[in-house]
Amino acid sequence: MENLLRERKKNSKNLDIKITKLFLYNKMSYFKKYIEYLKDNPEGYWFKRKLYGWGWTPVKWQGWLVTLIGVVICITGVYIGETDDAPGAALIGVLLMIALILFFGFWKGEKPRWRWGSDKRML
Repeated sequence: MENLLRERKKNSKNLDIKITKLFLYNKMSYFKKYIEYLKDNPEGYWFKRKLYGWGWTPVKWQGWLVTLIGVVICITGVYIGETDDAPGAALIGVLLMIALILFFGFWKGEKPRWRWGSDKRML
């Protein structure tokens, strides 16, 4: 009876390890394909369409800079709103960040649309 329990535990551990390896392999494979999708940018867009949902993801340093500036504006607005007891400043910071991202996203990015996965079915 004890031998049977030991064998089950051993098989269970091996199965858990195999499942974990398969899961990690699939995640790494997905990650590599997603990076390939982001690098496939012959038009030189700053932002590419997200694979899932609506919107963009930054793919060039200019896009990352715009995103960073937007986050700094948002954090500054929240900070000013908290320290000066001016909740309107926090709202203005958030709205300015959204406006900045939308402006540059439409200007320097792919046309956004709702999608769920790759058009090429590579992912």
